[in-house]
Amino acid sequence: MLLFSWLSRKPGNAVIYYPNWILKGLDPFEGGSRTRNPFSWIREAMSSTEQDVISISGYDTAVYFVFLSTG
Repeated sequence: MLLFSWLSRKPGNAVIYYPNWILKGLDPFEGGSRTRNPFSWIREAMSSTEQDVISISGYDTAVYFVFLSTG
């Protein structure tokens, strides 16, 4: 976890942590925090709408999230 925290704060590693965002021309840090921690995905997952998930990750991820939330 310490290695994750250290590497995710390096600006050059954004291509590793946000490849879909960068390929679609979006700013990975827009509206969010510039610091990453291993648990920040929970807040992002809870605040994302289904349309956000589809536009960033695709339909398969949206279906997976719907399946998990139903369970």
